[in-house]
Amino acid sequence: MVVVTGGTGLVGSHLLLYLVKKNQKIIAIKRSDKNLKNVINLFSFFYPNEYKKMFDKIIWKKGDILDYDFLQNITKNAKKIFHCAALISFDSSKKKMMKKVNVEGTKNIVDVALENKIEKLCYVSSITVMGEEEKNTYITEETERTNEKNYYYSQTKFEAELEVWRAIAEGLNAVIVNPSIIFGIGDFKNGSLTFFNTVYNGLPFYTSGKTAFVDVKDLVKIMIELMESDISNERFIVSENNYFYKEILEKIAKHLNKRAPKILANSFLLSIFWRLEFLRSKLFFAEPKITKETAILSQKISMYSNEKIKKRLNFSFKSMDKTIKEISEFILKK
Repeated sequence: MVVVTGGTGLVGSHLLLYLVKKNQKIIAIKRSDKNLKNVINLFSFFYPNEYKKMFDKIIWKKGDILDYDFLQNITKNAKKIFHCAALISFDSSKKKMMKKVNVEGTKNIVDVALENKIEKLCYVSSITVMGEEEKNTYITEETERTNEKNYYYSQTKFEAELEVWRAIAEGLNAVIVNPSIIFGIGDFKNGSLTFFNTVYNGLPFYTSGKTAFVDVKDLVKIMIELMESDISNERFIVSENNYFYKEILEKIAKHLNKRAPKILANSFLLSIFWRLEFLRSKLFFAEPKITKETAILSQKISMYSNEKIKKRLNFSFKSMDKTIKEISEFILKK
């Protein structure tokens, strides 16, 4: 029995697709029924003739990772846990909830894993928890983290990782993956997939930053391979390569047959944008599309090394151009 948290999210839904193909008995956690449609759409896109049969193989349990008794009950007979659930936000109003979901939720997961003697756990963290290096120097799994420049989402994921390492010290067999920005077929109004939505609707601006990207299918393949291997108690950066945001936006525009952004949004413009978004979010009770944190991050140049995971699993990543093409074709068919 395999338990998947965050089963309706981008990573969780693609993970379920692969686990079903491998004929695994799966329990997936959902907080509500409203996001199940995204999972069904994903299954039907890749397997139009048998998606219902495949989807029905998943045992869905409605609950919350903050509910310890619920977790303890559904993991009693489990052998493995994939912990994908998280709250991703750079909205300062969600700090307390991020702390609860990302840190307390992960503490609950690793504690029930220890209590129920789970064979192995895979925790989906983030590259935002990694340390920082000087320009043109690659960040690796060994890069030292300093807390001065880390943002709140990053801090909660870092504290969640500490819970995993604490459980490892207490005897839990676990692996941690630190994915970069994840692209894949999913809900294009949320998360990293808003890149496609904004380009499709017309985006004149780009920023000067650079970071790493990965296909969600590569990420879940790596997660499954790590869980089936003898590798344990280690962390792995998961990224295909590093790109300037301008490069990524141009690739998206090309495959969506849209105009590529031409205007560099410098620090001054971004400072205006995030302040206007802050006012709009307060007036209309909506989450801001850009915050002070995301404005700063969009100008940072960070380069991440994927050498460790490539060597350990002999893994070859799908090119980001192919990933963007596949996602764009899906969008244009809708």
